[in-house]
Amino acid sequence: MAAGSPMSRGSGAGRAVAIAVVFALSGMAGLAYEIVWVRQITLLIGSTTWAVSLTVAGFLLGLTLGALLGGRLADRSRRWLFLYGAMEVAVGIFGV
Repeated sequence: MAAGSPMSRGSGAGRAVAIAVVFALSGMAGLAYEIVWVRQITLLIGSTTWAVSLTVAGFLLGLTLGALLGGRLADRSRRWLFLYGAMEVAVGIFGV
């Protein structure tokens, strides 16, 4: 393997797999949060239908605001992957 090849720099397939695993784990955590939110809201308002509706609406609102604000930040940042990781850590801390 040549010294300048992508595999020798550690930026090849292994890194892509690691990023995909992190994205998958992030999605699983998001679904777990949704389940907890639905159960908590059901206790508050007493209706599963309304609880699911409110949870999905809140989740979609969060995705919209995150895409709007996060997209602007990512466009300005050279280290977008680090920025994404920092946001994931912040969401994790907020969720606890």
